Amino acid sequence: MSVANATDLGRVTLSGYSNQPTAANTAINPADNQELFRFVLTSYNQELNVERLKLTAVGSIQTADLQNLKLYISGTQVGSAIQLTNTANGNIADFDLSGSPLVIPKGGAKTVSLRGDIKNGSTRTFYFSFQNQQDLTVKDNSYNVYVEPYAAGSWSAIKPDGNYQVSTGTLSVARSTDAPTQDVAVDANNVVLGAWDF
Repeated sequence: MSVANATDLGRVTLSGYSNQPTAANTAINPADNQELFRFVLTSYNQELNVERLKLTAVGSIQTADLQNLKLYISGTQVGSAIQLTNTANGNIADFDLSGSPLVIPKGGAKTVSLRGDIKNGSTRTFYFSFQNQQDLTVKDNSYNVYVEPYAAGSWSAIKPDGNYQVSTGTLSVARSTDAPTQDVAVDANNVVLGAWDF
């Protein structure tokens, strides 16, 4: 029996993720459709199909704080919005692309952006990462085999240099323009004493 070794098996690398963000406790305001993480997938040797991207939200953030997570590929949303899921391995955003895989041409690259709505979480921290090699499912289209998402036989978590901290909310209180200013009669009932705008 003979064994064939493919020297041009497809390979994928990740880059551009270290600055999302770069500093510890980088302030981020609660708002919809915020960019939460970004990275570049680059193909070598063969055309590749990316069938799954599973991201972990690391930090004190809770699942209800981040909602409607979406993937954008080179500026265009792919698939539907999903929600964070609390599992034994952390808060997970699991994007199943197997029904319509992301195709990266041989020698090509795709910029992937994770966006979502920050609804709550004042002072809580988070960053997104690929914790394990199984978090990316990538297939070589020429050889029809799955390839490992790392080089030189080793894996380390794909994560930014810093983390985000959800900004503290503020509350402003002011006397309403229609607040009463006249004197109040003694023994009067149901008298409006003041009004404030929040």
